[in-house]
Amino acid sequence: MKALKRCPKRVLNGPCGGMKNDGRCEIADAECVFLKNYPSELVLDPGFREKLVIKPRKPFTKLLSKVKEKTAWIAEMPPRFDVVKRIDLLRKVKPDALGIPDNPLGTLHIEASSFAAYLKNKTNAELMVHVTCRDLNRLALKSRILGLHLIKAEHVLALTGDHLSMGGERYSTGVFDLDSMRLIYLTRLLSDYGVDEMGKKIEEKPRLQVGAGLNPYIPLEIEASRISRKLEAGAEFFVTQLVFEKDPVENVLRKILELRENVPVFVSFLLYEPERIRKLLKLMGIPAVELPETVEKLAEKYLEVFAELRKIGVPLGVYVSTLGKLEYLRIWGEHFAHSV
Repeated sequence: MKALKRCPKRVLNGPCGGMKNDGRCEIADAECVFLKNYPSELVLDPGFREKLVIKPRKPFTKLLSKVKEKTAWIAEMPPRFDVVKRIDLLRKVKPDALGIPDNPLGTLHIEASSFAAYLKNKTNAELMVHVTCRDLNRLALKSRILGLHLIKAEHVLALTGDHLSMGGERYSTGVFDLDSMRLIYLTRLLSDYGVDEMGKKIEEKPRLQVGAGLNPYIPLEIEASRISRKLEAGAEFFVTQLVFEKDPVENVLRKILELRENVPVFVSFLLYEPERIRKLLKLMGIPAVELPETVEKLAEKYLEVFAELRKIGVPLGVYVSTLGKLEYLRIWGEHFAHSV
C-alpha cells in the first residue's frame, strides 16, 4: 500500500499503462515507483471486503465469438458532435463493433455512456465502451457499469485513464479511486456474482464482457506481469495501445499464448495523416517509426503488420482509430475486405 502514497495516480497494481518506455512516470519527470518493484498478484484495497475467484467465461458476444474463429475489427467513435453528424458513413463500412473512448487524452468529450446509448439507438451495433478510473470514484464507476448494462452495451474496456491533456497540461484533477485492475475485478464481481466490492447484492447482474489495455512499449517482463494480473482480475480480451510496427507487440502476444492461449487481442492502428501521427507519437512518448506518406499506404502497411502478427496464433482482431475522421474508416474497410 506504500505505492498508493507515492504514485501520482494512486495506482496499487502498477505500473499503469502511462509509464514511458524508458521507465519514467507520465506525470512526474521521475522514475515510475513500480519500475523495479511491482506486485506479482492482484492487489485489492481494504474497501474490497468481497474477495471471490473470477473464472474464465465463454464469450457471449458476437464480436468475441467471431474473433475466436475469424478476423474482426472495431471502429473507434470519439464521442463528439462532429462525429454525430457523419455517423451515416458507418453504413458503408460495417465494422463488427464500435469503440467509444472515455474523454481520451484527458480532454473534454461527450460522456461516453450517453454517446454509447445514442450509437446503439442509431446503429444497433455491438459496443465496446471505455471506462476510466481517472474521472470517477468507485460508486460512480459501479453506476456507470449498471448504466451500460441498461443500454445493452456488450463490452467494457477498463482503463486507469490518461492523466494529461493533448497539450501536455493538466485538464482537471484526476480521481483515481481505483486502478484498471481493481476496476476489472469489480466489474466481474458485479457481472459474475451480482455483488459489489462490499458484498452488497445488486438488483440485476450486468451482462458485460470485460477487457483491459495492453502496452507493448513497456519492458516485456513488466507487461507480462500486468497481463497475468489482469487475467487474474477477470480480463476477457485486450486492446493494445497504438501499434505501428509488429516488433513491439510480437513478444507480448507470445507471452499471452503462454498464459492463456484463447484470450482475444485487438491490435490498435491509427489511420490518420502521417505527419500528424508523427507529432502524436512524440507527444505520447512512443518511439518514432517510418510511415508511408498517404493514408491508403498506411492502411496497407497496417494490414501487412496484422498478417504477420496473426501467424503467432493468438485470436487477433483490429481496433481502428481515425481520431474522428470517419471518412478514413471507408479506406480501412475497403482494404480490410480485400485482405481477409
